[in-house]
Amino acid sequence: MNATPTYDREICSTLEAYRARLESEADIVEMLQTQGITYLLAEKLVALVPLAFGRVLLSHMPEHPTFSKTAVLEAEDGTLVPVDLQTEPIFRRAVELATEMYHRGPRELFGPAATASAELSAANHLLHSGATLRGVAFTEPRFLRVSFEDWLREESS
Repeated sequence: MNATPTYDREICSTLEAYRARLESEADIVEMLQTQGITYLLAEKLVALVPLAFGRVLLSHMPEHPTFSKTAVLEAEDGTLVPVDLQTEPIFRRAVELATEMYHRGPRELFGPAATASAELSAANHLLHSGATLRGVAFTEPRFLRVSFEDWLREESS
């Protein structure tokens, strides 16, 4: 019987890649692949790790937004398909690790991944414009780099 992977090594590799301040998500995917992580898994890590770390940071703010429980992917026929983030083991584990790191560090790994989050970026724009996050509800993030069909394929590093 196969044990469910924890993805700790892959998530930590992703955090190191964000700390390296590479220029693009494609560069991070490429760096992860050089470490033996498959293309599909690397794409999932680039989509899910910043999302998880950004949400953990935002959830610790006194007036924090609410978050969608799903993300959206485009199917090969062009339809948009929701994916429940709680069914994604990478996302669940990344939230656990982010919560631990928020409280215990290391900050040098936590910060770069959190600041890569589009939700955190949007929240920062709101706060810098003088608005608050009270009552803000984020819609589903849309993952653009992988199709729904590819996302569902089982692939490990």
